[in-house]
Amino acid sequence: MMLLGTLLAGRADGQIFVSSSNMVSAYNLDGTLVNASLVTGLNVPFGLALSGNSLYVVNGNGTNGSVGKYDATSGVAINATLITGLSQFPTVLAVSGSNLYVANSLPGGVALYNATTGASINPLFISGLSYTSGLAISGNDLYVPSQENLVFGDINKYDATTGAAVSVPLISGLLHAPEGLVVSGNILYEANVTAGTIGTYNATTGAVINASFISGLSSPSQLALLGNRLFVSDRGAGTIGEYDATTGATTNASLISGLSPNPWLGVAVREPHSAQVQQPIDPDESSVFNVRRGVVPVKFTLTQGGAATCALPLATIALTRTAGGTIGTVNESDYIGSADIGSNFRIDSCQYIYNLSSGGLGAGTYRVDIKINNQVIGSGIFQLK
Repeated sequence: MMLLGTLLAGRADGQIFVSSSNMVSAYNLDGTLVNASLVTGLNVPFGLALSGNSLYVVNGNGTNGSVGKYDATSGVAINATLITGLSQFPTVLAVSGSNLYVANSLPGGVALYNATTGASINPLFISGLSYTSGLAISGNDLYVPSQENLVFGDINKYDATTGAAVSVPLISGLLHAPEGLVVSGNILYEANVTAGTIGTYNATTGAVINASFISGLSSPSQLALLGNRLFVSDRGAGTIGEYDATTGATTNASLISGLSPNPWLGVAVREPHSAQVQQPIDPDESSVFNVRRGVVPVKFTLTQGGAATCALPLATIALTRTAGGTIGTVNESDYIGSADIGSNFRIDSCQYIYNLSSGGLGAGTYRVDIKINNQVIGSGIFQLK
């Protein structure tokens, strides 16, 4: 028998995380619920940040706040008390490399911690602000809003490495309680809570692009961006809405609804994975593989947000006959460890390798689907002769 290959790719397993009431919930990108109680037992959670498969959560917006770190897939605590004893009303988070930035509302400012250990690097990384409840990082630029009396507001830009002022203020005179921020290219999106709008600005100069890019919202608070999809938490309406990040057009104002209208409603988005499947290659580097040996090694690697990743989550492989013989699913196994255990999955240098048994398959065309969270993220089509 010979194995010929044609490769496909897919992206489907991204998720939306929402903090509300006393828990964090997970949803698919189409708004369907994955896990209503991914992380529970929290006390007024708000700010969320993602780094790989690590989910950081602000817990307790008060005089004894903390930051916990959780597995974004299972919700299991990696360190529920990564940072404790926060007494300055922590609100939102941002992660860049090994740096974890925590915005404090009273007094306003940003503290800097080690994202792995929680060790304090600089509790006064940025100070002298008022009611800071938004953060955005783009390259080495850190954008931070500041409010006076929860009404007048500025947006400031700092050096994300040193905390030095770059443009303070970058944007001034905002009258609508600026909170959530996100940056894409040279566009800064900003949520105006009391005006019910999302404004857009030049991220370099602060020039207004469209102060009412999105309007008619109740109390928009936090923002998340995935490609051209802008997600907005509207804490007044108890919804997560989706909008076109280029035009501002409404995609689905109630993508996620039924959330308790709450002073705090955080949102974060996890980039989907994509699997690149490498078809089996003979030692002679041809694209034809002789499977009389009984085992075909199916190899694949993952990217997330377009970048290769070695953070390899639980994966599934499904083999389906698409032509010849009996049509239908032949075999499906789960990745359960870093060695050949049970499913014959193993990891070698950030690459998955599945030893596919060809015994009993017979002639025909087969599709191998790679799945994460039961969603296909990559496929390979093979023919046995």
